[in-house]
Amino acid sequence: MAELVTPHICALDLDTLGAVRALLFEEFDDMSEEDREHGPGGVHAPAREGRVLVGHASVVQRRRSTRRAAGRRGAGRSAR
Repeated sequence: MAELVTPHICALDLDTLGAVRALLFEEFDDMSEEDREHGPGGVHAPAREGRVLVGHASVVQRRRSTRRAAGRRGAGRSAR
């Protein structure tokens, strides 16, 4: 069974960050470095079976403003 944790990105180690990057590029044919640069920040949910990363999801809060109001939105992308 997969183990799922939900740390903020600052709590992820370099091995996990590298595995997430590799997973995203493997799963999404249209993934680019520019796309990947939108991912840092927020809460991430890497799923592992043992030491193998088998999935990942994240919610990265963004602030959006218009002439009328400012608001917060979550943007996310998942793999597997």
